[in-house]
Amino acid sequence: MARRTDHSREELAELVAGAAEKLARREGLRGVAMRRIAAEIGYAAGSIYNAVGDLDAVVLRVNARTLERLRAAL
Repeated sequence: MARRTDHSREELAELVAGAAEKLARREGLRGVAMRRIAAEIGYAAGSIYNAVGDLDAVVLRVNARTLERLRAAL
């Protein structure tokens, strides 16, 4: 399991968003859960809560990444 010092807070937030995005692609938003994200990236769920906030904050980050890709494409 990774340690908090392995990544900065922003790096961890990006890992979380990437894992959440991957889960959402495979299973929809119902498949996105903090423990599943934590397992995907090798962190404890508590570390994710400390770095990113709650699940709503994770979904907002995923949405922001999607909107940024759309903006770049247009």
